[in-house]
Amino acid sequence: MAQVLRVHRWVKELATGDVRRTYAYVVTSLPAERADAARLAGLVRGHWRIEVLHHVRDVSFGEDASRVRCGHGPQNMAMLRNLAIPLLSELGMSGIPEATRWVSYETFTRPLELLQIP
Repeated sequence: MAQVLRVHRWVKELATGDVRRTYAYVVTSLPAERADAARLAGLVRGHWRIEVLHHVRDVSFGEDASRVRCGHGPQNMAMLRNLAIPLLSELGMSGIPEATRWVSYETFTRPLELLQIP
């Protein structure tokens, strides 16, 4: 353990609009010479970008509950999910679940429309 930092966050509850301050503690083996405060802040932000992506993949596509576990199956499914997220986001709907439902109503034609295949 080379450094410990405390991260201050403001969290807004979407249902109520209430804002509260939270703290998280981060422990790293990176020495101060290799990671100053600015670099550590960037690493923390980068971590949360990945967490947000994984949250969308799990909540919208049930990735954690997937039973695909053999060979290259998990990587292939993750690739397809990663492809689907920006395509569904481009539909301009309120979120991925709504866009997924819209696509599922016409499973033979709408996926092709998303990929712009006539």
